[in-house]
Amino acid sequence: MKKTKHAQKRFQQRGIAPCIEEYALIFGTTKHRQGKNSAEIILTSKDYHEFRHYISKLCSDMEKMIGRKIITDQSISTIITGY
Repeated sequence: MKKTKHAQKRFQQRGIAPCIEEYALIFGTTKHRQGKNSAEIILTSKDYHEFRHYISKLCSDMEKMIGRKIITDQSISTIITGY
């Protein structure tokens, strides 16, 4: 998602890391602002716990993949096989 210069400056001033904004967009709770063409995204405690569960499962899945390979054809951005 694109960011305005104002948002870039505020995120830097407030110490909001780029990865955190990405997680907020994926896992946060969206509330549409009445009468405006905008929405606010908030990370609730529930969102945080769902994110922790997701990360835990991702780590478990990644551990099972140690040593595995995926072969691609980069010229056509296609996965050929995996083992």
